[in-house]
Amino acid sequence: MPALTLSRDDRLTAILEQVKASRWSFEEIWHETPDTNDGKALAGLIKALTKPLESMLKNAVR
Repeated sequence: MPALTLSRDDRLTAILEQVKASRWSFEEIWHETPDTNDGKALAGLIKALTKPLESMLKNAVR
């Protein structure tokens, strides 16, 4: 899979489209980041995206 470029206005659609295209099967979302200051800086963004992304993915597979 190519790297994603996420828009500040809509980060979730690009992720959703990549999941659909990959035909991934999943039961839950796990986020992993490196144990560095840069990785830790992503924690707020990851937390903010998790629930909306889970909701979009569940609706997409229905």
